[in-house]
Amino acid sequence: MRESKHSKETLRLVTPKSSETEEERLFWERIETFWKRFESLSASGKREEVKGLFATFQKNQKRMEVLLFQWKDLFEKDRETRRKLRVIGERMRGKRRA
Repeated sequence: MRESKHSKETLRLVTPKSSETEEERLFWERIETFWKRFESLSASGKREEVKGLFATFQKNQKRMEVLLFQWKDLFEKDRETRRKLRVIGERMRGKRRA
């Protein structure tokens, strides 16, 4: 990752909109703090930081995938339970589906 000798630009974060919640404001403060710390790192430090962020990103993606499959499985079980209860209720009242 070589920096171009012809053009070196300072990267700036996009300023958040003025109508933000307290949580959003705190989020942007953490991002700005991280950015200031990141800018002061050496090239190898930046590389390590980016590697760490990618590792965290991949770990979070896998966790979300697992949770999504667990939610899907739970949803299917819930749907089956509802259908069973509906069938029991209909048949106990004497209503049979054709």
